[in-house]
Amino acid sequence: MKTTYIKYDFKELEEYAKKLKKLSQIQMGDITKKCLYDLANRMFTRVKEETPRKEGRLIGAWQIGLIIIKKGDEYFIEVLNNVEYAEFVEYGHFQEVGKYVPILGKRLVNMYVPGRYMMKISAQEVQDHANEYVKKIVEKELRRILG
Repeated sequence: MKTTYIKYDFKELEEYAKKLKKLSQIQMGDITKKCLYDLANRMFTRVKEETPRKEGRLIGAWQIGLIIIKKGDEYFIEVLNNVEYAEFVEYGHFQEVGKYVPILGKRLVNMYVPGRYMMKISAQEVQDHANEYVKKIVEKELRRILG
């Protein structure tokens, strides 16, 4: 399945941090990581909610990557699922009508199964509210660090 990343531009946060010379690079890095992991956890929770319930193996296979990637002013963290049929559930697929599928215990009746777009929907929802989430974390961490 194609990996979907959560992307957030921390430029505004980085400019604010420059004004707060009391913050060390280590503290800034810790805040950035907390924000990224919070966004990834929100995505992880939403995508599991959007995953069809009859696909039990698919629900349990969602993962959050451990590596944070920085490219320019943008940071990336993976939310992924490596179950072999995840991409078919996400984007939809054609199937052979009348074919018996033992695991389902029935014959296929529809030529096309539409995608559920659980990754796309979840990523968009988290992206739409990312500023709110990040702002809360940053404010809490600054209060903690700066007293």
